[in-house]
Parts: sequence; structure tokens; C-alpha cells
Amino acid sequence: MIIIKGKYYGKEDEIMQQAKEQKLSMLKDSLYHCGEPTYRFRIGDKVLYGAFAESVVTDVIEGGKAYFLDCKNKKDAMPLMRSAIWTEVRPVDA
Repeated sequence: MIIIKGKYYGKEDEIMQQAKEQKLSMLKDSLYHCGEPTYRFRIGDKVLYGAFAESVVTDVIEGGKAYFLDCKNKKDAMPLMRSAIWTEVRPVDA
């Protein structure tokens, strides 16, 4: 159990799941306007996202309209969880 500013949080996995659910609810508002994907990726695919050196798809949302990614910079050892609409993600070989 983790306590931050008087609030109780569960284990690290539970915190990650809560963060994922929160990001998913924010993404769903944008999915209505994003259209059908030109690019589709599968879990485990390496993709280009922002300025990150390495990004890997961890979850596919709404048939490829959005993705959860694990992103790393060269200097960072821990991957950062990011959510992205398909228009923000590109194949590595494009």
C-alpha cells in the first residue's frame, strides 16, 4: 500500500491499471474524430512515436484507432507508458 498526500494507493500494478483506465477515457473522446486508421499495428510491433528512441505497442484500442506504447529514450532504463491516437504513430520502416 502506498500513501501519497493522504490518499491510499494499491500495489504498483493497480496504479498502472488505474493510469491506463484514466488515459483510455481521455482517448475515447478523441477517437470519434480520428477516422479510420491508415496504419495498423499489433502488440509487440516497434513503432515511431515522438522523439522516443524506441516505442513498442503494448495494447491495441478500438481496432487500431489508438494504442498504448512503452517508450524509451536512450538514457532511460525504464519504459514510459504513453497513449496515442493512430495519427501520432508511424511504422519504423516508413
